[in-house]
Amino acid sequence: MVHEMELKYLEDKQYEFPYFQLVFAYYTFGIFVLVPNFAGFDGSFCIATSHLRLKIKLMTHSVQSAFKDSKNISELKTKLKNCVKDHQEALEFYALIQRLYGTWLFAVFLLTSFLISCNLYQIYLTGVDPRYTMFALTGVFHMYTPCYFASCLIELGEQAGTDIYCADWESWADPAVTKFLIFIIARAQKRLLLNGLGIVTFNMESFVSLMQTSYSFFTLITSK
Repeated sequence: MVHEMELKYLEDKQYEFPYFQLVFAYYTFGIFVLVPNFAGFDGSFCIATSHLRLKIKLMTHSVQSAFKDSKNISELKTKLKNCVKDHQEALEFYALIQRLYGTWLFAVFLLTSFLISCNLYQIYLTGVDPRYTMFALTGVFHMYTPCYFASCLIELGEQAGTDIYCADWESWADPAVTKFLIFIIARAQKRLLLNGLGIVTFNMESFVSLMQTSYSFFTLITSK
């Protein structure tokens, strides 16, 4: 695909020695470096966000079970303290995900928008080609995946406060227990947003925005 593109100033030499070998080596090196990294980050990001969602869901279930199954106030307070610790661990894990994947998410946003636009441009120049079409669809899927998992995390985080409030707290007329519950609900109000270097927030709205941006860039480079 690279050698089929019209390289400026090399139109008549791109298949000759040493240009062909240099370009081939350059892009082959990029493939061996980028493919394992992006494949590893994609898979681990999906696993990490799913694990965080599970931790939050288990925490809300533990709160509900504490109010339902506790025999006395002392046992209830002990269980709620454990729930607070579990919630703190989940929030720390969320911060770790943001630190680890922030740069990668921003790179995905930039490279995917550029990739989709360039492939659309090649399709525009050469007509519908299965290779370019598949590459463009792969780029769309590559952007859709982190947006979908990040959006699911946001949705679950927003639901956590409601799930905690739905616990059977009315049957325990104890101010200390109520304060525990208010504290957990207040911490659950924080939206679990994942962004790329604080610039691009990943959710389904961002995915739609990227598709619009890529099409706008494609329109720009094809305008005469």
